[in-house]
Amino acid sequence: MAWPAASCQDPLFLRQILAAMGRPEVVEEVALFDRDQCLVQLVLDRRGLRGSLPPEIGQFRRLRALSLSYNQLSGPIPAELGQLRELEQLFLDYNQFSGPIPPELGQLGKLRGLFLDHNQLSGSIPPELGRLSRLENLCLQDNQLSGSIPSQLGQLSSLKGLFFGSQPAFWAHSAPTGATAQPGKSVPVGQSPQRTHTPRASPA
Repeated sequence: MAWPAASCQDPLFLRQILAAMGRPEVVEEVALFDRDQCLVQLVLDRRGLRGSLPPEIGQFRRLRALSLSYNQLSGPIPAELGQLRELEQLFLDYNQFSGPIPPELGQLGKLRGLFLDHNQLSGSIPPELGRLSRLENLCLQDNQLSGSIPSQLGQLSSLKGLFFGSQPAFWAHSAPTGATAQPGKSVPVGQSPQRTHTPRASPA
């Protein structure tokens, strides 16, 4: 499919992305735009989405909340999500995403919530996530992650909830050196996150 250039004035661009995921008809129900008609929020929880997440989603540069929970999306998480520099909440949990966690997510300097749990993600946790200085909640449990937990996560001074296993872990403001990310393992790190699947971003 040939994608048009992204434009705040072009809702057809969003409709084409939704068509690639099987739901072109729900734009009015799930999208929130600002006064310039730029997309600032997209909530598609429990919409029966299938297939891969198009990398063109990274062109919505004013997007502040993206929630795709409880669908059947598969394939890799696009590295292009790292271009969404205004993003504050990212919910990709309860899907079938596979492959590694993109290190480009470490470029999301305004991100406060990252929910990647209940997928089929593999490989190690990228140390680049330690750059997310505003991150409050990080949920990675119920994947196929392996390797050591990066010491860089100890730089996440705003972190309140960190999930690696099936139970919430408790934050002590420093990542446990030498700990290993394994299925079902909880790591001592903070209080459980205030979690929601319907983030609301007010139009600017």
